[in-house]
Amino acid sequence: MKKIIFTVVFVVICTMSFSQNANFIITGSSLKIINSGGVKLLLDNTNFENNASDSSIQGQSEFIITGINSTTMGGSFSNNFQNLQINKSGSAVMLSHHLNVSNLLTLTSGNIDIGSNDLNLGTANLVGGSDNSYVKTSGTGVLKRHLITGDQAFPVGNATYNPAILTNNSSTSSDTFNVRVTDNVTLDGTGLGITLQHPFVNRSWSVGATKLDENNNVTLRLHWEEEHEINGFNKANSFMVRHDGKNWEKLGGVLASTFDNNSHTVTDINHFSTFSISSHPLFISNVLHRINKIY
Repeated sequence: MKKIIFTVVFVVICTMSFSQNANFIITGSSLKIINSGGVKLLLDNTNFENNASDSSIQGQSEFIITGINSTTMGGSFSNNFQNLQINKSGSAVMLSHHLNVSNLLTLTSGNIDIGSNDLNLGTANLVGGSDNSYVKTSGTGVLKRHLITGDQAFPVGNATYNPAILTNNSSTSSDTFNVRVTDNVTLDGTGLGITLQHPFVNRSWSVGATKLDENNNVTLRLHWEEEHEINGFNKANSFMVRHDGKNWEKLGGVLASTFDNNSHTVTDINHFSTFSISSHPLFISNVLHRINKIY
């Protein structure tokens, strides 16, 4: 296993490439790559380890993660990138520490498995997101994005791609939102409790906001595939539900369905927790019924 270790600050003015199952390790005080001419640093089958407290990739420089083998990105400190592209032909990028991208994240091919770490985009742009490349929320980690106005995609999933789209409808309030997906629906809404044996989409989307501002006015759209519909789920009679911390409650929503894409949309949301899609017959007439009483 090859190791490339940097212990100093330097400025790069060309394209660099590391391959052959190498480890790119930063030690000492910091590593700063600063350039306005579009430096590209290609890490092919190369792990990235940041053990310096003040390291960043700045300007128009771009890290491109490629290769067929699994890539680990971590170290003792968070990794900070201006521009990052995931373009792997096999396996995933595995985070072992938090990852921050400040300008552009491009999801071309291959997943980022964040595990128990957070991927923070702030106001950065995001390009891509598909069945072939998404943010995999296999643990407690979340994808964070700051919403000012308009739509923001959260290209998340676990075993499969199940994105959420959030739209900030407020002209006076902005907030940082976070999303993760679990591949089940549980009684307590955490993904760790008793699994519900009712007509559901077998996915739970945990959505959070930083400020918990009552002025938030968000439209939420959740996407799933037909293979996720379980226990006699009836798409024609389905609706979005939310866990209020104690029980599941019906929100309603608008169903949109095409051959390969299913989604539900609910507007005017200002309380965030865990959401799912159900067609349980005891959720009727928009009256709140407690699923824990009929489990």
